[in-house]
Amino acid sequence: MDNRSPAFQFYPAKWQAHTFHLSDFEYRVYHEMLCWMWLHSETGFTMPVDPQFIATALRMECDRIALALSRIQLPGFALLKEEGMTYVSHGLRKVMEGQNKHRQQRQEAANSRWSKEKGKVMRPHKSRIAKAHATLPVSQCSSSSSVKYKKEPPISPHDHKVIEPEPKGDAEWFAEFWKEWPIKKKRLEAVKAWNKLPMTIELAQKIVDAVVIQAQTAKWKKGFIPNAPTWLNGHQWNDEVEQTEIPETY
Repeated sequence: MDNRSPAFQFYPAKWQAHTFHLSDFEYRVYHEMLCWMWLHSETGFTMPVDPQFIATALRMECDRIALALSRIQLPGFALLKEEGMTYVSHGLRKVMEGQNKHRQQRQEAANSRWSKEKGKVMRPHKSRIAKAHATLPVSQCSSSSSVKYKKEPPISPHDHKVIEPEPKGDAEWFAEFWKEWPIKKKRLEAVKAWNKLPMTIELAQKIVDAVVIQAQTAKWKKGFIPNAPTWLNGHQWNDEVEQTEIPETY
């Protein structure tokens, strides 16, 4: 089973331009066919050229489906391509290919980071006392009563590093989110906001996909990008996305 997104992008201007000639029922059939392709077909963009199959899949009358298809597939203005005995939505195919390519790139990046982490050798920790013993002559180390430790300078508050909490769920999920986020600021607060969410792999994928999509909007491209913690706390991955470009016909 693939991990396709639960939704595909919808562009009103393009949609209206190619469906204005359809009746209400024909419009519904076309819309339901696209939804079925995305949700149930193996590819995400195909459906058999078989009125009986389509009628069963959409739970509609076969005769009415056949008439609707004659309008949906008008000669010279067909909304779906016919490849052999299969209807193909060119728009859905482009969306699916784009999502698969993006997931593959993220997976390759994650695998690369993981390989680098596995190759690192952790150095053993040495305490300040161990370092002090190493500076003493052997004669001094032989007697506990005569040991005089080397005085170390006081530790500055700036020497302490802030320990980032572990992201909830698989650490790679947050890593992918942070990789896609355009402005690398307030990471610690972003991790805290992330950990407040009921994180699952489905939610993580939805959040990352939303970042990729919203990053293409005119508002974000102009630099009006919220801070990551604010975006996460506000559940802004659910925000409606403005139209950024018009793809080819579905």
